[in-house]
Order: sequence, then C-alpha cells, then structure tokens
Amino acid sequence: MSRSVLNGLHREILSVLTREDFLTRTGISEERVKALLINTKFADNLLTLVNNKKITCQSVADLSADILNSEQDEPPEDWLAYIFQYVLSKSFPRAVTIKLNPKYEVPVIIYLEILQTILKYVRHNNLSQIPKFEFLNDEEIQDLPNPSEYLNFLDAFEKNYVYELMMLDGEVNGYNTLEHVDGVHFVAMHVARQLKKVGIQVNLGLVSGAAAGHDIGKYGCKGLEKRRVAYLHYYYTDQWFIRYKMPGIALIAANHSTWDLELENLSLESLMLIYADFRVKNRQTETGQEMHIFSLKESFGIILNKLDNVDDAKEKRYMRVYSKLKDFEDYLLSKGINTELESEEPQFVRAVDFALIDGYEVVKNFKLMSVEHNISLMSKLNNEVTFTGMIETARSEQDWKNIRAYLNILEEYSIYLSQKEKLFSLSFLYELLVHREGDIRRQAADLMGKIIVNYDTEYTKEIPEDVKIDHTEEKPCLSLWDRYLGLFLDPGYKVTDNQREWIGYSLRIFVDSVINSQRNKIKEEFVKIFLKNIHCGMNEEVAKLNSLNSMLSIPLNLYDEEQLSFALNFSVNSFKSHSYSVRLMAAQLLYKTVQQIKITGKSLGDILDVVSDFSPDEGLCMNYLKFKIAQALNAPDSLLKKYSALLTGNWYKTSDIFLNNLKAATPWNVKTISIDYIMETLSKKNEVALLQAATHLANLVKVSAKESVRNKAGNSLVQLGHMLTIDQRNEIAFELIKGLEIDEMQYAKYIPEYLGRFVMLLSPKELDEFIIDLKNIYNNTNERTSALVIDTFGVMVQYYPEYKERFGEDNSIIEKRLIKILGIILGGLANFNTQVKQEAFLVIGQYIFGSKVLSLREKHKIFSLIYKKLLTLINEKELSDLFFFNNSASFNHIYRFISDYEFFNGKFNVTENKNIAFFPGTFDPFSLSHKGIVTEIRNLGYDVYLAVDEFSWSKKVQPRMIRRQIINMSIADELGVYLFSDEIPINLSNSEDLKMLKDLFPNKDVHIVVGSDVIINATAYKNKPGENTIHSFNHIVFKRAKDELSSAEIKKAEEAKNRIKGTLIELQLPVYLEDISSTQIRENIDNNRDISNLIDPMAQKFIYDRNLYIREPLNKGILKSKPFVIEIIEDLSKKTVDEIGHYIFMHTNLYENIGEHLISKNIKLLVIRDSKNSNKLLGFSAFHKISSSDVYSEFHSQYIANYVREKTAGRIIVIDGIFINPSKLYDSMEQILITETLSHCLRNDFTYVLYNNTISDRDGEELIETLKLQGFAGIYDEGTDKTVYAADMKFPICLTLNLESFIKEPLNESKKVHKAIVSARKKLQKSMTELYPGSLVLSIDNDMINQILINKICSLNNVPNELQTPRILGENMVVPFGNILKGMIVPNTVTKSLHTEKVYSFDALRFKIQEYPFYSPIENQVKTIESFERPVILVDDLLHKGYRIKEIDPILKRHNINVEKIIVGIMSGRGKDLMDIQGREADCAYFIPNLRLWFNENLMYPFLGGDGIWLDNENITNLIPSINLILPFYSPMFIRGAAKEAIYNLSMVCLENAKHVLLALETEYKEIFEKNLTIKRLGEVLSSPRLPYLGDNIYYDLNKEASNFMDVSIESLLKLERIIK
Repeated sequence: MSRSVLNGLHREILSVLTREDFLTRTGISEERVKALLINTKFADNLLTLVNNKKITCQSVADLSADILNSEQDEPPEDWLAYIFQYVLSKSFPRAVTIKLNPKYEVPVIIYLEILQTILKYVRHNNLSQIPKFEFLNDEEIQDLPNPSEYLNFLDAFEKNYVYELMMLDGEVNGYNTLEHVDGVHFVAMHVARQLKKVGIQVNLGLVSGAAAGHDIGKYGCKGLEKRRVAYLHYYYTDQWFIRYKMPGIALIAANHSTWDLELENLSLESLMLIYADFRVKNRQTETGQEMHIFSLKESFGIILNKLDNVDDAKEKRYMRVYSKLKDFEDYLLSKGINTELESEEPQFVRAVDFALIDGYEVVKNFKLMSVEHNISLMSKLNNEVTFTGMIETARSEQDWKNIRAYLNILEEYSIYLSQKEKLFSLSFLYELLVHREGDIRRQAADLMGKIIVNYDTEYTKEIPEDVKIDHTEEKPCLSLWDRYLGLFLDPGYKVTDNQREWIGYSLRIFVDSVINSQRNKIKEEFVKIFLKNIHCGMNEEVAKLNSLNSMLSIPLNLYDEEQLSFALNFSVNSFKSHSYSVRLMAAQLLYKTVQQIKITGKSLGDILDVVSDFSPDEGLCMNYLKFKIAQALNAPDSLLKKYSALLTGNWYKTSDIFLNNLKAATPWNVKTISIDYIMETLSKKNEVALLQAATHLANLVKVSAKESVRNKAGNSLVQLGHMLTIDQRNEIAFELIKGLEIDEMQYAKYIPEYLGRFVMLLSPKELDEFIIDLKNIYNNTNERTSALVIDTFGVMVQYYPEYKERFGEDNSIIEKRLIKILGIILGGLANFNTQVKQEAFLVIGQYIFGSKVLSLREKHKIFSLIYKKLLTLINEKELSDLFFFNNSASFNHIYRFISDYEFFNGKFNVTENKNIAFFPGTFDPFSLSHKGIVTEIRNLGYDVYLAVDEFSWSKKVQPRMIRRQIINMSIADELGVYLFSDEIPINLSNSEDLKMLKDLFPNKDVHIVVGSDVIINATAYKNKPGENTIHSFNHIVFKRAKDELSSAEIKKAEEAKNRIKGTLIELQLPVYLEDISSTQIRENIDNNRDISNLIDPMAQKFIYDRNLYIREPLNKGILKSKPFVIEIIEDLSKKTVDEIGHYIFMHTNLYENIGEHLISKNIKLLVIRDSKNSNKLLGFSAFHKISSSDVYSEFHSQYIANYVREKTAGRIIVIDGIFINPSKLYDSMEQILITETLSHCLRNDFTYVLYNNTISDRDGEELIETLKLQGFAGIYDEGTDKTVYAADMKFPICLTLNLESFIKEPLNESKKVHKAIVSARKKLQKSMTELYPGSLVLSIDNDMINQILINKICSLNNVPNELQTPRILGENMVVPFGNILKGMIVPNTVTKSLHTEKVYSFDALRFKIQEYPFYSPIENQVKTIESFERPVILVDDLLHKGYRIKEIDPILKRHNINVEKIIVGIMSGRGKDLMDIQGREADCAYFIPNLRLWFNENLMYPFLGGDGIWLDNENITNLIPSINLILPFYSPMFIRGAAKEAIYNLSMVCLENAKHVLLALETEYKEIFEKNLTIKRLGEVLSSPRLPYLGDNIYYDLNKEASNFMDVSIESLLKLERIIK
C-alpha cells in the first residue's frame, strides 16, 4: 500500500478520535489521543495491518494493544470477547453474560472507533475483501417518502456498532451472521434498485434498513433462548427497531420468516427481504461453513432439511409458501430483473401476447398479474398520503357500485393498514351509515367491526418465556368499540330521523362483526362494554329496539350469570314499551334464549308472565312468537291451545298479512316474523296458495326498503321454489326478471342474488329461454341493468353444479349451457362501458373464484374452460384508480383459487389445442357473417385467431384499434376465439411473415381461413409456390352458396386450389349470412337503422354511441392533381407573347405592345397553363431582379429608394405585374400566382420583394387585397404620387390553407361553407400579417402542395399521375406520416399511412410524437410497412425542426426500411440540414430557407383541428381531445418577438373564424339532413373531429352545437384582454 493511502487512513483515525464530541464523551484530552496515535510504532503496525489481505477485529486489537492495556492493572483475559459483550450491551443489555467493568469503557470505545474507521476506510477504498453494505446514496435518500426513518437507521446502526458487533461475533463465537446479512442486503438491494429502474414503486430505505437489520434480534436471545434463536429473533428484531423509532422498517425486518408468506398480501419490500433471506444460506466447504447465495430452488432443499419434525403436512405447507416465493421471482423475471446477480441493469422484456401463449403459461401469467396488482395496491395502501387520497375520492363518489369497489378493497386489505389509516377508515365508514343504499350501510358496518377487532397490532410469532404480554392493559380496540357503540346508539342531533334509523339498524351488523369474529380473542371484554352501554339509561325507543336487535347476534355462552340475568330482565322490561317494534324484538330475543338454554328461577317466572298475557289484538307476529316461547318453556296446555286456536283459525287472514307486508309503514321486524309464519304453514297449503305466497315473497324482494326483509323474503322464496310446479316457477322467475329493469336501483340491485338461485329450479327448456331473455336484456338496456344481468349470471354459475342432479341432463348439454352463461359474463369484460366491465370482472373474481358455494374442483372446471379467454380479455389499460382497485380484489380471488387448487391437487393439467385457424381480414366492421364463419370453424375443433388485416391499403377503414375493439366485443362470448397479436403483421404475400406465423405455433397445425374468391384473385396465390409461401399451408375455404361461376371461372378456381400443397377443407357459408356486407351495414348506419341482425348487438351500441361509419366511403379517394402546368420563362418567344396577348389582354389596349415592354427589362415570367384544356394560359406573373443600387433607377423615387435600402441589403426581386385569364375558370388564381412566384424567389435566395405594376395602368382591388394578405405594405411617395408594395422575405411565416381537405362530403362541396372558409381565411391572413408587420406571410394552397407532391412521387415511381385501368403499380410505396394525404391514395401507387400525432402534456409544456388516436403504436405500424417488402417514399406536409421524422427515423432503421426519398410539402433550410445529417435524400414542393413560423389552417380552429392531449384515461368518443396553440387555451410562446396585441388579435380571429365556419356547417347540415349538427355528430362532417381539452372531469354537453361553446372561449379571451393588451 502506498504511503499516501496509509497517511490518509492515519489522518482519518486521528480526526475521528479528536472530535470534540468524542473527547467530551470519553473524558480524555486531545494531547493524550495524539500521544497514543502519533508515534512510529502505531504507524508501522497500521501499515502491517492494512497490507494484510484481510482486516480482522483481532488484528485491530493487536494494533490497539497499547491503548487497551494502558493504565489497566488487570485487563480482561480476552479483549475481543469482552468488547463483544460491551457492544452487545448497547443493543441488548439483558443478553450480556458478564459483568462489564466501567474502567474498560474508554479504551473499548477508542478501540471500536479505530475499528469502525479502518473498516469504513478499507471498504471505501476497496483495500480488503470484507463485507460491504451498499447503503443508499444521498440522491436515493432524498427520493425516499420518509428519509428521516432511514437516516435514523443509519445513525443507530453506526452508533450501536452493529456492523462491528456482527464482525466480532464471527471471530469470538464463530457465527458468520455478518456474511449472511451482507448477502441478504446485497440481493435485496440488487433487486430493489433494478425495480426502481423499470418504474416500479419501491421504498429503497425500507428494503435497505430491513435487510441490514433483519437478524439483529439474534443477539437479543439469551440463555436457553439461543436454542430457539431461529424462532425468537423476530421478537428482538422488532423490539430493537421500535426502540429507535423505526416502525416502518420494523414491520418489514421483524416479518421476514418464510411462514410470513402465508399472509396473502405482503408489501413489495417484505417480499424482497423474504426472497433475499431465503437465498442466502451456509454451505459446507473443505474449510467449513461458508455463506453462499443460492438459487431459489437450491435454497428450498436446504431449508426443508433444516426444519424441525418435517412430516408430509408440514412439507406440503412449506411447498405452498415456497410456490408464492417462486411466483414472486417469476414476477421479477417478467420485469427483466436480473436475479442471477450478473448485472445491475434490468433486461428488456417483450410484453407477452396472451393470445399466443397456451397451457400452464396462461396460469403462470394469471399469477404474475395477481402479484403485480397486489404489490401495486399494497404500495398505495402503505402510503398514507395515497391512502387518504383514495378515501377522500371515495367520500365524494356518488355511484354505489364505485363505493362498493372501495369497500371491497378495504375488506380485502384492512388488516394491513396502519393504525392511523384504520382510524381514517373508521371515520369514513361511519359516514357511510347514512348512505341511501342499504347494502353499502351493511358492508360499512361490517367493515367497522373487522377493523376494530384487528386494530391492535399484535405480535403473532413466538415470544420469549420471560416476556409477559399484559392482556389487562387498556386496549385501543376496546376504546374504539366503546366510542362507536355510543355513536350508533346516539348519533347526535345533526342527523335526521331517517338517518338515525339507518345508523341504529346497522348496529346489529357492527356487533355481529365484532363479537363473532374468529380473530377476536377477548370477546367477553367486548360484551362487557356493550352491556355497559345498554346499562347507561336506555330511554330512547329507537336505541332500545336496535340494542335488542343487536343482542340477537351475541352468543349466549359469552354471558356470565349476571350478564345473562341482565339481558333477560332487559328483554322482559322492554315489553312495557309503547313501541310495538320494541316489544316484538324483545319477544324475538326471548325466543332465541329459551331455545338455547334452560331458564330457571325468577327469570322463568317473568317470561311466563309475559307469554301468559294473551290478547288476539296484539297481532299475528307477537302471538306467534309468544306461542313459540310458550312451547319451548313447556307452558300449560291450556295456554298452548289458546295460541294454537288463534293462529290456525280465521282471526288472521293470509290476504291481510300479504297486504300488511307490502305497506311501507309496517315495521321491518313485523315483516320478517310474518315471513317465518308463512313459511311454517306452507306444508298445509294448496298449489294456488303456494303460488300466492311465492308471488308475495317475490314482491317483497322487489320493493322492501329494509335489507333484512329482502334477504328473508329472498331466501324463503328459493326455499319455497321446490314446492312449486314447473309452470309456477317460470311465472315467479318472470316476475323477478322484470324487477331487474325497475327504475329504483336501490331495490333492483338485490334481485340478482335470488333470481340467480331461483332459476336453477326451472326446467331445462325454460332455463334456456330464460338465458336468452336475460341476454337480450343485457344487450338492449342501459349499463346499470346490464351490470345486474351480469350479477345474475354470476349467481347462476355458483349454484349451477346442483342443476345436473335436479333434472338429470346429459353432461354435454350441461357443459354447453355453462359455456353459454360464462360467455355472456366474459362478454361484459369487452363491454365499452366501464361500469359493466368492472362488474363483469368483479363477478368472475368474487362471485365465481371467490365463491364459498363452489368447490375447488367446480372452480377448476370453470377455470379450465375460460382461463385463456379470460386472460386475453382483462389484459388492457386500467383506466382509473377505481378500476385498478376493483381488478386487484378480483385478481386476489383468482390467485387464491390457483394457490389452493395447486396446494390440494397439484399443478394444473391443461390440455392444449393443436389445431389453429388463422383468419385474416379487414373486418370493417366485424359482422355476424364473420362470426358465423368463426363459430363454425371453432366447432370443428380449432382455436381461431382473427388478424385485423392492414394490407388492403386502398380501402377506407376505421382505425385499427377501433376495429379490434369491435371484434373483441363480438367474440368475447365465444371460447376458443382470439384476436391475433397487434404487434405481428402477417402479409399473406410475404414468405418471411408466413414462416413467423408457423413459428408462433410450434408443434401445431396452422390452417389459413379465406373466402373462395381470395384464392382465385389474391396476388399471394398467384405468386410462385415455395417452401414458406401461402401455398404450403393447410386451408379452410368458405364458399358462398350464391356464387355462380362460369366454366372458365370454375377451371380457374380448380387451378388455384391445385396450387395449394396443404390440405384444403371447404365449408359452405349459410345463405342467411351471405347477404351481410360492409356496404349494407354502412347504408343502414347512414340511415340510422337497426343493424343488430347484421352485427353483434353490443358492437351496434358501440358504433352508434361513437358515431362510427357515418358517411364513410368503402374506398379511399384517389388524389387528383389540379390540371396546372407551371413554368418559368426566361427567354420570351413570339409564341408566348402572342399567347399572353390572346388569353390575357385580348380586349385591352395592351394587346399590341405587350411583347416590347416585357423584353425591354429582361423580365422573367411564371405562367400557369391548363393541361386539360390544350395548355391554355390561365395567368402569369412578370418579375425581374435588381440590386440595391438600381432601386432609384427602377422607381425614379428617392423616397422609395431610401426606404428599401433601410429595410434590406439582400437580393431584391420586383414583380412587374400579376394577371389572370378573364374567364376565371379556377378560384384563387391571384393567390396561387403570388404564392408560386414568391416561392420561386425564396428558392433562389431573394430576401426582399417589391410589387410595381409596370405593365398595365392599374391593379384590381382583389389583387391588392391578396398582396396585403401576404404581408405586403404600401410605400407611397407623395412627390411622385407613386405607390409600390413591399415585403421582407428573409424570415417569412408560412400558412397552409388546408381546411377544406378535412371536411367530408357533401358539405365540402357546399358554396355556403366554401364562402365561410374564404371569408375566415382572409381574416386569418390579415391577423398573421400583424405579427411581424412588413414581413412576408406565404399562404400555400393545400391542393397545390398535393399536385406537386403527386407529380414528384409518380415521376420517382415511374407511373402516370392519373389512375390507370387496369391498375399497374409502381415499385415504391408512399408512406405519409403527417397531416398530408390523409385518407387518400396516390395514383398507381401503394399508399399506406403512418398515423402519427403531436401530443401535448396537460400543462402544454412538453409534447411528443406518438400514434394517432385509435391506431397501433408507431413501432407496430412500421412492422406492417416492413411486411409490404417495398422501397418507401416518405411524405409529410412540413420538414423544419423534424420532430416527426426524428421519432420515426430510428424505428425505420431498426426495421431496415429502405427509404428511397423523403418528399415534403414545405421544407426549410433547417429541415434540409437535418436530412443531410440523417443521410436521407429529401425533396419538397416549396423550399423556404429561413422559415420563421408555420401554421396549418385547420390546427388553429377549435373543434375543426388541433394537436392532441396526452390523457391517461380512455377516450370514449370519436372526438379527439385536443389543444389549439392560441389564447385562451395556450400561451403561444413560440411566437417570439411579436406584440402581445397581435397575438391576442390572432387568437380572437381564430376563435371567431371557428365559430363562423362551424355555424356554416351546422346550417348546411340541418338543411340537408333535417337535424342539428351537435358535437357528437361532428364526425359526420369532419374527417378528424376535435374536442378542445378543458381539464380533467370537465365535460361538454355533446348534444349541443359546437358553435355555442365557441362563445364561451371568446368570452374567456375577452376577460384576458386588459391584461394582454
């Protein structure tokens, strides 16, 4: 070691030991320390120590020998052993086994400080191989949610010399705990840091602290406890962390046992510690025990061998917890975490396409999703800020289903909440006791009880014998119980009478939840407090009623003799109450009591006195209960006969009972007792009476306000159902099914439970009809009723196993019906309504796999039917926290089922289908004809994969993800039918794609599904057969019954079939499905007709809800170029002069001498001809260049010359005139001529333009207006009375005039709409000229861009620019990737767009380029382009900063796309440089060297255009949330250097223009279609309708016109006027 390193260490030791705090603590002087350290002996010994390969405590003791032994008369025999005991005393003083001598304290402390300093220095400089804890760095600590706890840990770890304690333990006692803890910390942090890198929320502080301190408790064990250190150290670890105020780390560190995995829901930090601890074990080597990091499987064997008394049951139990750890490791691997410790960087893991996996891989992925949801949820619940946010969100929730989802989460995870979170939850739950929905109140009260029982955090592991837990000390849970009992019995004056009743009614549920909880170990204490609350004066009748009701839930064995006497006395005294309900409840309590125990003494006499008080006027219920009590007490026969005669006679009529029960004023306990009476007397009734009773019970289920009445009626109805005839059962089922559709949800939502159970009594025929009826209700009603239908089917599945025994049906029929029911439930997962989707997964998770009715084997049967289909349907983005919470609970149920099944029955044995049918198509939309084909093939034994084809490039189709969603809805109820991967395009003409298709299904038989016409006509089948061409595949071919082929066509078809080398199965499409076509569907949609007989009913609702397919053509439009030929003429010929005279100046005096004038100034001409009309001249511009020295001679004006020289020193162009054909065959010719002239000048580096008409006497007003709209400003010389117009072209603004191209037929042809756009356009141009006065605003017509692009593309592709028949395609394909050529194709050229969108963040500070809404990710779109196997011509509207090309360029290169050229509408000098850097060849229609700003007309107008907004939640309409980069939506910071007034005016003009154009569209639409053009219908007139983003949870009324909302925006901007201007 170098002398400098040694000196550095020496200085460090000296610095530590001379710190003021250390000197004060030890009481020695600085001089004394220096004397001990600054001497040759110490320095030499230090050098010897550090040069050794291994630093030990003994070697440091040798170094410090003089310090330790100085001034010691009798030093310890073994200094290391003594120092170990000293350090142990700092953490666990009771574990010290010797008497510590105060005289040794100072030298020991000096030694420990030297040891600690040397170890730190050596670790930091890697001078020796000693365990090195990689604690968190400063940046990681700052990132912690609670840094103080981790800093507290680091402080305690250092001050208590914990590292040194473990090191000393190794040398003194021979334990290698330090190496173990170091290994655990390394593994845990290795995993944790990687998880952090892949975006998983993990608290590194908890992981590091818990891992480094998890075995500290081993040092707390003393005496005989050391034999059980493996079991007792958790307790001492917990105590150590609690002592130093680290509760968060304590919870993780003290629960790292493998058996802790038996808890179902552990935090990620706990799982990581258990995982790391599991893998780090001793192994035997030649030199003894050595700590080693094993694989999970290896560790399992080692631990199993170490366990005490391992029998089969314990081994199986251990296997269960090990499997959970294996699931966790699989989860880590699925995230790319390197668990082999080879690298600190996570690997890229490709997302799994669930449709393409099979067998046990599907089960494994269920586990992974469950683990991920559980980890994420525990993270949210363990964060108090996130948790309180969740509760506050739940507080403001109005929908009872959503509240139920939050309650389900609390029910599942409440045991894991902190005490603070539990208190917060109790407050929230108590508030819910006044919720109008009874089941919400019930669940809230039940949860309150569970939370109170589990409120106290009890230590559940083994406790040392000398540690006594004081059960008599006051427990917080009892205080909470006392407090909330008081609030139940007396809610205070702030609640209404109705709310008081609801709270009181919930008391019994609350009491039942607490008293009868299996986790309640002190039930008698809770009963004592309950009775104390009743003792304290019970004058309130409502409170007395609820107390008596609650006492029904308390088991009598929990009362002592005195308490039982009180309860009986309380009941007897309650008969004195004026309230009939109270007296009746007291009778119910007495009846329960006398049934269960023998009553003697005074209590018996009191009860007999009560029942002896006989009076028919007391009503049926009271007399019925008194009779039952009298029977149980063996009362005198005379009394019994009186009651019997009363009850069996005609005193109480059944009709009166029924009528009374249906009255709202009748007390609820009267109704429940009446139901008991009715059920008891049923055996004596005839068929009619039974039907009447059943109908009455069905009515009670539908209309009862109290849940206890509904439950009693429902359960009784199911019990009664067995006595009814088949026809009567059907009638009752029909009554109940009507209840699903009643308006009052508070009643309707209780029906599924009893309807689902009752219909299991129907005959097979009636049951099948019932299923059809229920499915029709699901398809044709609102989302609320649809959710109830799903609930009903969920209940049916639970009770379906008993159905087979009831009617003895064949197994195949039973299974077929079950599949149908399950299919409908699965269909709910594909529903576009979030509420239905949530309910469907809740039903699958909670009702089916969480069912207490179904056995494990029954659940397994269901799972084996739906497992893969279910996984493919739930694999989607969770749209909200609530959706996530809901799914988490359901995943927990599924995971629990899988774990239980594998524990009891072994691994899942899943059969894979070897027959695969690959069915490609555009499916636009997926129809019943398609579904008929799919089900027919599936029924033949195939798994069918539907691939949404993107290779029919000439068709005008809905966005790919929309089509996939429609397919998903349509096939969700069909098992064995899946959507093929979106990431893998399969082009039937591409042999590489087809080879990949085979590889995706190894060892399986893949069949291609096509129509018979495809085999005859498709290019793929005409190509030469080869090894992996389409001909090598097996085929399933569908023929149409209506196909009538000529003999020549038949021969052609046979030849095509013969080219197929695989097997060929031909199937006939049913005639009724043949008539369904895309054209027919679209026509019906346009006419707002029902299409449920053409496509799936749910898909129909989706299409109409999203306004899809309306006025959409089947094929893309062919981009037609304008018949303009533009040429620059430098040498004027006589022919050209004659043309100008003939076509432009025929009827003017310029006709004769125009030629001389043009030639005299060396003027150039830009002429535009009509190619469709014999190249007739449409117009021309004349221009010539001058230098700054020629300005005066050009204009003969000193003023103009000075003005121009002040403005520019660059190249100047003078336009001598712009003239058009008087016939005006085409619109905007002046604008086109100006644009083309200026564009030519910009391309040739002119920086200043002057307009001076020297050819004719005057200019038209229209021309002058157009010049001014391009930014030209007049220069008037009073002296010569001369005006010229000038514009600075150095930094122009560019405006693309493209609004018309986004308007659909027929409104794009409307003169009124065109007029509105032209008028708005002029205002827009004028406002832009005000941004930078005098600077050029170049307005470019979108059609002109298209024309130039078509000509360039077709020329490059060697094809004509007019469509040819028959079609002959060029070699290259065109790929537009911006706003240009949307929905259009270039003549004779394969045209396939890359659909991209510029998307802004909420605050509009950032943006990114991503896929256009409802399209596949850009990567997937590029894969499709790759499959075409053609060279590519990229096309965009603008290339300046190159955001889009920068995004897609690396993807194109990654997929080896051969880009022949990039052609853009407008390219700046900066854009050209970018292409040179990328090595791309680029061309453009218009080149602008120094582009200042650019605008697309449509992007400026709200609703008509805009850029996207990056939203986390799903867009549920075809309207794209957008932002327009104008005020008041956005501060246009990109418009630099312009006046605020000008920016304000531009924004106002855009808003007013948008309103003006929208009004024109709305007026024309109403005139044509006789209905209002609402926001929802904008998609009917706009190809890309937009919705200006207002903020989260702020919504538009989609049934209003968009123009109305423009007024709001205009008003908003007016409010800002004073600040801006």
